[in-house]
Amino acid sequence: MRNIKFRAKNTLNNWVFGWINQENDNYYINGYNAKKETISQFSDFQDKNKKDIYEGDIIRYHAKVLLVRLSVGDGVCLEVLNKPFVDNWRWDSGRIIGHQEDIEIIGNYIDNPELFAESKYYF
Repeated sequence: MRNIKFRAKNTLNNWVFGWINQENDNYYINGYNAKKETISQFSDFQDKNKKDIYEGDIIRYHAKVLLVRLSVGDGVCLEVLNKPFVDNWRWDSGRIIGHQEDIEIIGNYIDNPELFAESKYYF
């Protein structure tokens, strides 16, 4: 069974993790007010250091630098950031299994915009 949880930055700009609730236009994770633009879902995978991989994380897989995206129906999609957009490369969830020992989180698009800004891809 898939482990569904979320993360987001709270109003103090700290990461909070857990289940998400919405009240009107406000979002909360474990009682903390969450900034909507920072909300991301857990992919149900971990990297080689046993760190949870969330949507919006930037990971390294051998020479590729990839953005983690979640897509309804497709599961986890990884999109190349250090290649031209037309040379995009995607993985689905099934291809991640067995390769997690080669995957390392190097940042995310919120805390490390310099990694993201060099790409031709926009979140």
